Amino acid sequence: MPVYGMPVSDQLNATIWQPGAVTVLQRLRVAFHPDQIFPSIAYDKGQPRLLISVDVIVWTDAAGEVLYWGPTHTGEPAGTAPVEELEDVARRIVEQLIERETAMTTH
Repeated sequence: MPVYGMPVSDQLNATIWQPGAVTVLQRLRVAFHPDQIFPSIAYDKGQPRLLISVDVIVWTDAAGEVLYWGPTHTGEPAGTAPVEELEDVARRIVEQLIERETAMTTH
């Protein structure tokens, strides 16, 4: 059994206690691959979350039924959507990333 507080322990804990959230984040992670975005899933700090960029993090409720995203998983989310809109959420986040990148390169 992994020691509490170690990364593998955090991942195991999230997989056992929040399987819906972990499954949804894994599905969303794969939805970004066609756009050449390969986010990682962080399991530390008690809540699994998808790290897409410096200012875009995605997390879910414990059951994995609602997606939230924003610059930090501890504050007010910038957006929310039911998990049924997973593909749309991925598209919207990719569009936000492209807009930010375009704005940074044109200024």
